[in-house]
Amino acid sequence: MNGSKHVRTHIILGLVFVIMFAHLPVIYTLLYHDLTKAPLAFDGEINLKDDSPARTIVLDGKWEFYWKSFISTDQKKEAKPDILIDMPGYWSRYRLNGDYLPAGGYGSYRLTMKGLDYADPVTVFIPDFASAYRVFIDGTLTSESGEISDDYMRIHTVPRPKLYPVTLSGSYMSR
Repeated sequence: MNGSKHVRTHIILGLVFVIMFAHLPVIYTLLYHDLTKAPLAFDGEINLKDDSPARTIVLDGKWEFYWKSFISTDQKKEAKPDILIDMPGYWSRYRLNGDYLPAGGYGSYRLTMKGLDYADPVTVFIPDFASAYRVFIDGTLTSESGEISDDYMRIHTVPRPKLYPVTLSGSYMSR
């Protein structure tokens, strides 16, 4: 009887250890900005002045979101965003005009980066998440994946993005 109690205790302790160990990446992700002092986007802007461009820069936080609009091609570059969205995340968790946004559709995200002083080419890499997109830096296409369209049935996704490094203009770096 006493031996089975020890076995049960060891099994429970082992399960607790496995569960805690398996969730370390989640805990690190939740505490990422506190632990690394990496900047966080706020109100559609991120200040990279104190960040090192020699490493990967995580661009998460509050991004501007424009529902059913391609702001780079629809001549809406100066339009106000419909909402601010936490990135990474899904737009379907947000309401616009009282209704939740559908999972299918299209829209634009925008983040203004300030204080990045870097002369080498840069690009934005987005891990595959079964979506089609185009990313612009300083008005120039820097990465894309799949085929975007305002017709939901013509949107096609691919598992590998195309990357086009962009050299930042002087006006971008001085902002």
